[in-house]
Amino acid sequence: MKFLSAILLFLVTLLSAQNHRFVYDYTFVKDSLEQDKPISEAMTLDITPNGSRYYSYGIYERDSTMQAEMSKQLKMATNGSNISFKSISTSSKATIKSVVNKSYPNFAISSNEKMGMNTYKVTDARNIIWKIQPEKMMVGKFNAQKATTEMYGRRWTAWFSTELPFQDGPYKFHGLPGLIVKIEDETKSHIIELQGVKILPKDFAFTQDNEMFSGSTITLDYNKFKKAYLENRENPSKGMRQMSSGMGSTSNGSTFVSSSFVMKDQNGKVLDPNKMMNEMDAKAKEANKKNNNLLELDLLK
Repeated sequence: MKFLSAILLFLVTLLSAQNHRFVYDYTFVKDSLEQDKPISEAMTLDITPNGSRYYSYGIYERDSTMQAEMSKQLKMATNGSNISFKSISTSSKATIKSVVNKSYPNFAISSNEKMGMNTYKVTDARNIIWKIQPEKMMVGKFNAQKATTEMYGRRWTAWFSTELPFQDGPYKFHGLPGLIVKIEDETKSHIIELQGVKILPKDFAFTQDNEMFSGSTITLDYNKFKKAYLENRENPSKGMRQMSSGMGSTSNGSTFVSSSFVMKDQNGKVLDPNKMMNEMDAKAKEANKKNNNLLELDLLK
């Protein structure tokens, strides 16, 4: 019996020391008035001995394509050619733009968020308090046990598996005795379920989130980001208006003054910035009305 326990402990230690990729299906409803129009997106949770990253698989595909194209362009440049940035597309079909990072062993959480003209690194120190329940079931091929919590303005039911010895899970969820293989809120408008597992190479390392394309990042804690988020929903073109008047934001959130710029259409005609921004505001506010069922529902309160 002691021999079997030693083997099991060895296997668990070996498994947790490797780099893993867990692919989840995330099904969600953006508009609470359109429950019959769910959206599905493949999400990826990469786990290493030092931390994890959760992001859209569409972003992973985009980054891989961009990296390959950049390498190709750099090789061409060494032969006297110029780098063509037009061929390096940053477009993506990914719906979920945010990226969640957790650092081990303390599970410090931060997320990368794109909002308006700025990119934010948002730290989140809120604790998740779980209640482990006796119910068990199979999720895919894994034996799982039930746990519940109230977090992010919602009531959640999670299923974790001790067969996967990671106290982690999709999005910001973590802190159970095994990997969270499924989690859903009580309205079933946000459901995340494990679909596949892959062992990554030993030399796997997280990318730098394409900082060369995203520009500077503003670091905020959750409460300050929430304030900025609500302000952006109320005034979506605020960042653009600041830029047009020669003002902008630095990485610590303060403002700076730069030279004003002039907006032109494809024919070179100067555009009326106020008219353009009013139209931008109207479209963004209309889109926000239909984006009312956020995973973190308490962002709107």
